[in-house]
Amino acid sequence: MKKKIRKVLIISGAVFSFILIVLIISSLVFYYNKSLTKRILERYIADKAGAKLEIGKLDYNLFPLSVQTNSVKVFQEIRGMEIDIFLDQLSLEGEINKLLKKQKPILRSIEVTGAVFRIFIRAEEEELEVDYLQNMLLLSDLLSYAARVNFKDFSFKYVAFSNSVDFERGSFFLSSSDKKGEFNYSLSGEKALISNIDRKVSFESSLSSSGKFSLIDLPYFEGEILLKQPNN
Repeated sequence: MKKKIRKVLIISGAVFSFILIVLIISSLVFYYNKSLTKRILERYIADKAGAKLEIGKLDYNLFPLSVQTNSVKVFQEIRGMEIDIFLDQLSLEGEINKLLKKQKPILRSIEVTGAVFRIFIRAEEEELEVDYLQNMLLLSDLLSYAARVNFKDFSFKYVAFSNSVDFERGSFFLSSSDKKGEFNYSLSGEKALISNIDRKVSFESSLSSSGKFSLIDLPYFEGEILLKQPNN
């Protein structure tokens, strides 16, 4: 189970990095054939990450740097775990000069509307040692590519045997702070449900949280979490 965390981060980084790379390639060869660029991107992710990627529509410009996609589907199966992601709309905006100079943050914003994340654990696997510090550094580096990340109207579902977590009608905002490696965030959801089918127990509430965190050096989290149970 632990090893899977690192694999998920690597897959996410591969998808993100190739989106940037394909923009440069497109400007030289496929700029006026965006459907061909879309097929190359889908095939690359399948070959390199073992994930199935489908993009309904892809549009982009280099000056200014921007990418717009609709109906993005990602499916990945990793040793008993299934990851299913759907993005209704994805928009990236940045600067081509920073991309060429490898200056972070390359992107001014990442905007996602109507995202659905599903994770299903189908089978147990042996315990494997994992370097959590390396995972946190990898995630922090991935987040540093964008100055602002905004998810609107997203949902999340996690199922592992008899346990499940559901998060619905959520919003998430992330921005980098003036301090290196530190991020400000806000998270809210109208419904957060945790349940265990075998024990027939569950907990449901709305959720609201905001604060800051860092994943480098000495990782820390500072923030407020508010849970409010629905009125019966």
